Amino acid sequence: LNWPEIFSALREIGYEKSIVSEPFLMMGDEVGYDIRAWRDLLKDPSEESLDREAKYLLDFTKKMMREYM
Repeated sequence: LNWPEIFSALREIGYEKSIVSEPFLMMGDEVGYDIRAWRDLLKDPSEESLDREAKYLLDFTKKMMREYM
């Protein structure tokens, strides 16, 4: 995805509400079933790994907001 373009478009339209990310990481859980995920998207679906991924996503989103919004 072209994240700079997406965040720039949000700035251009004056978007100031919440931004939500939905990570679909494992095939066996309810969300994985609902979206028909046929494989795990993380090699290590441990709680520690999921926490690291969540922190990365939060940091990425904050960085993009600082740069483009």
